Amino acid sequence: MKLILQPKGSSLCGQCCVAMLLDISLEEAIKLVGHSGVSTNEDILSVLETKYPGIYSRQYFGSKFKDGIYLCKHRNPKNIKQEHWTISNSGVIMDPSGRPEKDLWPTYRYWIV
Repeated sequence: MKLILQPKGSSLCGQCCVAMLLDISLEEAIKLVGHSGVSTNEDILSVLETKYPGIYSRQYFGSKFKDGIYLCKHRNPKNIKQEHWTISNSGVIMDPSGRPEKDLWPTYRYWIV
Protein backbone atom coordinates (compact mmCIF):
# COMPACT_ATOMS: atom_id res chain seq x y z
CA MET A 1 0.00 0.00 0.00
CA LYS A 2 1.32 3.41 -0.96
CA LEU A 3 1.13 6.30 1.52
CA ILE A 4 -0.83 9.26 0.18
CA LEU A 5 -0.20 12.52 1.99
CA GLN A 6 -2.85 15.17 2.37
CA PRO A 7 -1.98 18.73 1.30
CA LYS A 8 -0.70 20.78 4.24
CA GLY A 9 -3.49 22.50 6.14
CA SER A 10 -6.23 20.47 4.45
CA SER A 11 -8.91 18.21 5.91
CA LEU A 12 -8.41 15.43 3.38
CA CYS A 13 -7.21 12.62 5.66
CA GLY A 14 -10.36 10.58 5.02
CA GLN A 15 -10.10 10.96 1.26
CA CYS A 16 -6.41 10.00 1.44
CA CYS A 17 -7.34 6.81 3.30
CA VAL A 18 -9.93 6.00 0.63
CA ALA A 19 -7.27 6.55 -2.02
CA MET A 20 -4.80 4.27 -0.22
CA LEU A 21 -7.34 1.48 0.35
CA LEU A 22 -8.72 1.59 -3.20
CA ASP A 23 -5.32 2.19 -4.84
CA ILE A 24 -6.52 5.31 -6.64
CA SER A 25 -5.37 8.93 -6.78
CA LEU A 26 -6.41 11.49 -4.19
CA GLU A 27 -8.33 13.36 -6.91
CA GLU A 28 -10.33 10.21 -7.71
CA ALA A 29 -11.02 9.64 -4.01
CA ILE A 30 -12.31 13.21 -3.61
CA LYS A 31 -14.73 12.60 -6.50
CA LEU A 32 -15.95 9.32 -4.95
CA VAL A 33 -16.42 10.88 -1.50
CA GLY A 34 -18.17 13.83 -3.13
CA HIS A 35 -16.28 16.69 -1.47
CA SER A 36 -12.89 17.89 -0.34
CA GLY A 37 -13.69 18.75 3.25
CA VAL A 38 -13.96 17.03 6.60
CA SER A 39 -15.27 13.47 6.13
CA THR A 40 -17.84 11.68 8.24
CA ASN A 41 -17.93 7.94 8.88
CA GLU A 42 -20.76 7.69 6.36
CA ASP A 43 -18.76 9.58 3.69
CA ILE A 44 -15.82 7.20 3.93
CA LEU A 45 -17.55 3.89 4.66
CA SER A 46 -20.15 4.27 1.91
CA VAL A 47 -17.35 4.52 -0.66
CA LEU A 48 -15.35 1.65 0.85
CA GLU A 49 -18.44 -0.58 1.03
CA THR A 50 -18.19 -1.14 -2.74
CA LYS A 51 -14.79 -2.86 -2.44
CA TYR A 52 -15.10 -4.13 1.13
CA PRO A 53 -18.72 -5.32 1.56
CA GLY A 54 -19.80 -5.45 5.19
CA ILE A 55 -17.21 -2.96 6.45
CA TYR A 56 -19.94 -1.16 8.43
CA SER A 57 -20.41 -4.26 10.60
CA ARG A 58 -16.69 -4.64 11.29
CA GLN A 59 -16.47 -1.58 13.53
CA TYR A 60 -14.76 -1.78 16.90
CA PHE A 61 -13.93 0.68 19.66
CA GLY A 62 -10.50 1.01 21.20
CA SER A 63 -7.10 0.38 19.70
CA LYS A 64 -6.47 -3.37 20.02
CA PHE A 65 -5.48 -4.28 16.49
CA LYS A 66 -2.45 -6.18 15.19
CA ASP A 67 -1.91 -7.85 11.84
CA GLY A 68 -4.11 -6.99 8.91
CA ILE A 69 -5.42 -3.75 7.49
CA TYR A 70 -7.54 -1.39 9.56
CA LEU A 71 -9.16 1.96 8.90
CA CYS A 72 -8.54 3.94 12.08
CA LYS A 73 -10.13 7.03 13.52
CA HIS A 74 -8.28 9.11 16.08
CA ARG A 75 -9.78 11.69 18.41
CA ASN A 76 -8.21 14.69 20.09
CA PRO A 77 -8.64 14.04 23.84
CA LYS A 78 -8.78 17.81 24.47
CA ASN A 79 -11.44 18.45 21.81
CA ILE A 80 -13.57 15.42 20.89
CA LYS A 81 -14.86 17.20 17.78
CA GLN A 82 -11.39 16.97 16.22
CA GLU A 83 -10.82 13.63 14.54
CA HIS A 84 -8.30 12.18 12.10
CA TRP A 85 -8.26 9.15 9.76
CA THR A 86 -5.30 6.78 9.28
CA ILE A 87 -4.63 3.24 8.07
CA SER A 88 -2.92 0.52 10.10
CA ASN A 89 -1.22 -1.86 7.69
CA SER A 90 0.06 -4.88 9.67
CA GLY A 91 0.86 -2.64 12.62
CA VAL A 92 2.42 0.20 10.59
CA ILE A 93 0.41 3.41 10.84
CA MET A 94 0.03 5.17 7.51
CA ASP A 95 -0.83 8.74 8.41
CA PRO A 96 -1.89 11.08 5.59
CA SER A 97 -0.67 14.07 7.63
CA GLY A 98 2.86 12.67 7.71
CA ARG A 99 3.12 13.03 11.50
CA PRO A 100 5.17 10.55 13.49
CA GLU A 101 3.00 7.88 15.14
CA LYS A 102 3.96 9.15 18.60
CA ASP A 103 2.25 12.49 17.79
CA LEU A 104 -1.10 10.96 16.81
CA TRP A 105 -4.17 11.32 18.97
CA PRO A 106 -5.41 8.03 20.45
CA THR A 107 -7.31 5.63 18.19
CA TYR A 108 -10.85 5.34 19.49
CA ARG A 109 -12.60 3.51 16.64
CA TYR A 110 -11.47 1.24 13.83
CA TRP A 111 -12.81 -0.95 11.06
CA ILE A 112 -11.34 -4.21 9.80
CA VAL A 113 -10.81 -3.87 6.06
